[in-house]
Amino acid sequence: MGRRLVPDSAHAAWPSWLFEDVLSERALDVAQNWVRAGLLDNGEAEALALAQEQGSEGFVTDDAAAREMAVALGFEVSGSLGVILRAAARGAVSPIEAFDALERLQNRSTLWLSAKVRDEARIALERIVETRGSQPQ
Repeated sequence: MGRRLVPDSAHAAWPSWLFEDVLSERALDVAQNWVRAGLLDNGEAEALALAQEQGSEGFVTDDAAAREMAVALGFEVSGSLGVILRAAARGAVSPIEAFDALERLQNRSTLWLSAKVRDEARIALERIVETRGSQPQ
């Protein structure tokens, strides 16, 4: 069996939909090979190896190298902006929550976004909110 990184005490603060999975030895070997080759850092390598092992269709990352590797492996890849936009489009978050998440991503995270990308994300979110507002709930 693989290794466990998250202490039990941390689980109490997690939302109910979030869970921890343990890497198999095979997935851990794949991840370590990517790290040794200088392709990915540990966290991204392990997450991608787990997604591959589980047959996931999608992969969420803001890391450029992990994004390239995931695309090369055939995953549909999204970053934080995509998660916010999809959540808003599906009604999983309210417009206020979506705009707040976008603002936090822009101003309170370490993720760098160009002005063009920030503006395009805001425009896309505004369009989503307009479209959802005109649809029956």
